[in-house]
Amino acid sequence: MLDSRGMSKKEFWFNSNIPTGTPKILTAPENKRNKTGGSVNIGCEVTGVPLPQIAWSFTRANGESITLPSDDVTVSVVSRGGPEKKQVTGWLQVMNLTEHHEGDYTCMAQNKYGLAQAVARVKVMGPQDENTGPRRGDMVDPYL
Repeated sequence: MLDSRGMSKKEFWFNSNIPTGTPKILTAPENKRNKTGGSVNIGCEVTGVPLPQIAWSFTRANGESITLPSDDVTVSVVSRGGPEKKQVTGWLQVMNLTEHHEGDYTCMAQNKYGLAQAVARVKVMGPQDENTGPRRGDMVDPYL
């Protein structure tokens, strides 16, 4: 049996009732600053159908790019479903910060329909920076 568009009713139901969508970043990661030896936590909430997978990459100031997690034991990457249906939240934590950790951290959400990305910059303050306060757009991590 065909509908008015010449499609079988089974095909019409399938095409109209299963939502699809490219990933969207709902909550982008925020820029962070902390002192050498401190830690930063960066989060990213995404949605999409089918549910996207979250991956992280790190680009150093010299342009070197690394997929995370890597063999750096001070960097942890975690994701879980939620907080709402059809959403995923990912976190990245860097402990015992050094200059080596300074750069751009990219949250990438991907499903079969596309890719969404958002970037947060991490600034590591050495002893020479301790008298300077946060700059506009920077979030100082409370977990010093």
